[in-house]
Amino acid sequence: MREAAERFNVPHTEIFGWKKASIEGKPLLERGRPKLVDDKALKYIKEKVKSCYHANSTTPAGKTTIDGQRNVESIISQAIHDTSKRNNRPCQGDGIDRKTRNAIMGGAGLQIVGTEQTTAPRALACSSIYMASSTIMLFNSIGKMGVNPALLINADCTRVDHTFNSDGKKGKGVVPKESVSTLKQRSAKTSADSSKKDYVGIRWFPCANMNGDMGPVVLIVADENMRADDMHVREVRTLVNHGNNVCGYESGYVVFLKTTPGKMFFEWYVSEIVVDFVKRLKAAYELEADATAFLLHDGEYCQINTWMKDTNELAEMFKMLHIAVGKLGASTTGVSQPLDAGKLFCSVRQEVKKQHYDGDHLVGLYALKEDIENVIEAHITKYNSQKVHNKSV
Repeated sequence: MREAAERFNVPHTEIFGWKKASIEGKPLLERGRPKLVDDKALKYIKEKVKSCYHANSTTPAGKTTIDGQRNVESIISQAIHDTSKRNNRPCQGDGIDRKTRNAIMGGAGLQIVGTEQTTAPRALACSSIYMASSTIMLFNSIGKMGVNPALLINADCTRVDHTFNSDGKKGKGVVPKESVSTLKQRSAKTSADSSKKDYVGIRWFPCANMNGDMGPVVLIVADENMRADDMHVREVRTLVNHGNNVCGYESGYVVFLKTTPGKMFFEWYVSEIVVDFVKRLKAAYELEADATAFLLHDGEYCQINTWMKDTNELAEMFKMLHIAVGKLGASTTGVSQPLDAGKLFCSVRQEVKKQHYDGDHLVGLYALKEDIENVIEAHITKYNSQKVHNKSV
């Protein structure tokens, strides 16, 4: 053993490993630096990355985990450790540099893509068989009710964060290379850092049916000077989505609130916006007045609480108007809610990020710009809200 160690200039443990591999019929290492991961390990890495997908359809790339979920570096470290063990080498994999990580991901057919972080509860919920079953049962019930796709409505709020001179905070996620084209528009979104300079947040609360027809434009502005129980709704004649206006809307709405939309806003929204939207859809598609409509929304407390009271005038009104209401599984709306899972929100975000104040996109829309400015100025005058002026500029 000592003679062999001196001849090959390797430790005794390495000679022992060769001898053990020979006895067990395992192949000896070839000349040159041994591979950190073998073919079996590369297959393990690719399969594990898929199984650890988050709701935003990626697995985190870096060392930092999200709510305890696994990341690619930990998976690769385990694969290196297993490869060392299979080939009778001292165990490795406790730490790898970025260059090594990227080379191994390339061998496993993986690619890093930009994404925004999501949460572990959402990731676990979206992979839960129970949540999948409840979603199937919900849509099966809608089918048994005979709801026309034109009257199957989804309402949800999204926020478009726009920084004029910099980009919002983003993370890195990993996906198989062959899935990049199908997954790149499915990323779950979170808000960017609102404390950044030259930052503007635009909150939009649309409703749409399964045919893609849109309700009126509803934009939301937060004003800290307002009371928590106050809401200021302004109708804007020129705020119309002319590219998608089957229902013939002639105006949209700008709503001022103290903070984010709550129960008061949602009660106004469903009683005014949704009810009118259903009536317009029935007229546009020539459907019977008693045709059943179905409103889908997510599980935010303000939305659920709207329907929870025993003596609820709003619920009774919806019953009389043949409008049923349902919520999707908790933490699954990133994949089960049409407005989230479709391309509407991400397309709007991409377009907004291309725009600049007084840019070419405003050509022909000066009347709309003037109307929005008038609404903002009127609100500033009423509530003495200079912060709203700063945000709107």
